[in-house]
Amino acid sequence: MESTDAGERHLRVCCLAGSRHRQRSVDWHDGPVTPEERLADLYRAFNDRELDAVLAALADDVRWPNAWEGGWLSGRDEVRAYWRRQWQEIDPTVEPVNFDVLGDGRVAVRVRQTVKALDGAPLDEREVLHIYRFHGDVVVEMEVEQPTSG
Repeated sequence: MESTDAGERHLRVCCLAGSRHRQRSVDWHDGPVTPEERLADLYRAFNDRELDAVLAALADDVRWPNAWEGGWLSGRDEVRAYWRRQWQEIDPTVEPVNFDVLGDGRVAVRVRQTVKALDGAPLDEREVLHIYRFHGDVVVEMEVEQPTSG
């Protein structure tokens, strides 16, 4: 459901992902929104398994790393299929720790990545670096790197 109110569009998304079931509102502001705010919203939506809300913020031909299986994905459909496969096998969450706008305009996000088995057993926890490239308001590319210390 979409409605317009006081310059903001609200996209209501219902999700059912394992034991997570709730409705939340993802706000897409008509006015300026920083890349950091946009990415923080996307991480919340990813962790809540609101697939359509996350995919809506990606370019149709987004270039996305397949960090789980290896290689690269091209386009929303491949990213959608990747996350669906992933969520059938593991339960990953990512929490942003720090945002840094790089000299070339990309945004680096240090995240705390926690991966659990579907039964809740911990599998992995570490910090990784996600680097995003935007075109206008949409993500056109994301890379994953190991953060440097310091």
